[in-house]
Amino acid sequence: MVENNLQQEAKRATTLLKGKIVTKCIRNKPNEIIITFSDGTRIFIDSKSNLELSIT
Repeated sequence: MVENNLQQEAKRATTLLKGKIVTKCIRNKPNEIIITFSDGTRIFIDSKSNLELSIT
């Protein structure tokens, strides 16, 4: 059931972010990533441990 909830959450996020343009990625701390979009939308990602940012 948890996997199904994660899949639904990912699908909603995909729908909300479709077509948005990234304007900036911010790394204030090793465990934090902030992504800002041209329309003002922001995504905050944080963790107790350091985060690796990988773009493929």
